[in-house]
Amino acid sequence: MSTTALFLLYALLAASLDNLGQGFQKGGSAWMEEGPKGLLKGRGWFPMLQWVTGILMCVAAPFVLAWSLSLGPATFAAALGVFGLVPLYLYAHFVLKEKITTWHAGALVLVVAGTSYIGWMSSTMEFPESQFQAHRLAVILLTSVGVSSALCLWAWAVKSPYLGFAFGAMSGIVGGLNLLVLKWGALAKAWWTTGGVWIGLAILAFFVLQVAYRHSTALQVVPSNTAVAVLFPMLVSPLLFAEPLPTWLVVGSIPSFLAIGLLAHGEKLTALEAEKSSVPQPS
Repeated sequence: MSTTALFLLYALLAASLDNLGQGFQKGGSAWMEEGPKGLLKGRGWFPMLQWVTGILMCVAAPFVLAWSLSLGPATFAAALGVFGLVPLYLYAHFVLKEKITTWHAGALVLVVAGTSYIGWMSSTMEFPESQFQAHRLAVILLTSVGVSSALCLWAWAVKSPYLGFAFGAMSGIVGGLNLLVLKWGALAKAWWTTGGVWIGLAILAFFVLQVAYRHSTALQVVPSNTAVAVLFPMLVSPLLFAEPLPTWLVVGSIPSFLAIGLLAHGEKLTALEAEKSSVPQPS
């Protein structure tokens, strides 16, 4: 198998492990209802094992992504990251029995189409060697983190109805930075140092998301977080690592961004239907 094919395979596998691992945790979380007491009575072992498996899948994802980034550019890996939504939604529908609307299905078709196009166009490429442009790092960090922080503070101060979008975007930037950290580790082979930075950023992203979920809706937070987590490293990697960003890669990413919007709309419809079904009907 060629280096390019391995790069693409690892990038898609990393995205799938991360998203599907979250689905496994959702499906296995039922064991917490009774907790250790239920386990001692022989109940909840399968959900608990499923939950642990999901955690291990999420832990494995960044290692697989790091292998991918040691073989190819972060621009392409970021664009392919949206593919992880496909196995997640399929698992949620067929295993967790969650409803998928026509909007969901259309979005997944768009994701598959976009990532297939990117994979096809990439298959014959020989990626140039990435080069870390350290002198640009401070400007990139100050601009991205500064602008997103200012946006969040403004939205918080004015009690904006779009607070979730602001915090979701900030979380996406932190997630995008984490991908760039893994790329830096692949280039410098400084895994322990970059691993520590990665853990710190992951913790920061977690707390930012909790604030966002606490003060807004998932329909604002998830789409903005996912879109920015893809777009940010795509745009920054050419500046930070002198990586290619061909026009066709941008074009191939457009279906994924459209899909994120469709998924948000599908989730909204599902939530509205659930709300209607929970309202008692007049006799």
